[in-house]
Amino acid sequence: MSRILIVEDDPNLCLLYSSEFSEAGYEVVTAQSGSEALAVLEGQRPDLVPNVDPYLKNGVRWLNPAAFAAPMPGTFGNLPRNYLRGPDFWQLDMMVSKDFRFGASANQGVQFKIEVFNLTNRLNYELPAAVLPAGTIGQPFTDAVAGTFGYMLGPLNRTVGLGTARQTQVSIRYLF
Repeated sequence: MSRILIVEDDPNLCLLYSSEFSEAGYEVVTAQSGSEALAVLEGQRPDLVPNVDPYLKNGVRWLNPAAFAAPMPGTFGNLPRNYLRGPDFWQLDMMVSKDFRFGASANQGVQFKIEVFNLTNRLNYELPAAVLPAGTIGQPFTDAVAGTFGYMLGPLNRTVGLGTARQTQVSIRYLF
């Protein structure tokens, strides 16, 4: 399905044009001003180069810039929405606890607990940089032009929760 951008400040005309183009089989994107239209075009997707794998997955560079090209002026790129996937993310957590009850009616006790987060100490990366600069129309991007596109710029930097390095907590709690 081809897409078309309609720029019209009159809402009635915009509705009329968009309904006519929708009936003709176009996917319609509307904007009410030139600045709004430019914002739509700046966020456009690139063209996907046929028969080129978009993934390198070589440890540092996840996405292949040669698999993408700048679209022709006035057109939207053909890269589908949510087409690309980042590196896998997984983490194994474990918790072990034991309660020891004592006292006349067993209403008192001690609880020992050990929690280990990211037990395997797996390094989880951030999503790769996915912004392409303006390129030569119709030509695949090169490493020199693409800049940091496709690079995994570092590990997921968090101090608490998912994505952290291995963390261990040991606790003793008196129950009464």
